[in-house]
Amino acid sequence: MLARTALHRDGRRLILELPTDYVDLFGEVVERRLEALADALELQPGVTVGRARAPAA
Repeated sequence: MLARTALHRDGRRLILELPTDYVDLFGEVVERRLEALADALELQPGVTVGRARAPAA
């Protein structure tokens, strides 16, 4: 599951990338954790849906 997601910095934003078929997993808990991590890094949280990464071999 984690192999198909990504977490990266884009300027002043911390971006969580999720493939479309994982969008239902993004709920309140994940949102709060992303916001807490972004806040600790003094960044703004963001989510991108639809960019699926190839699974690791």
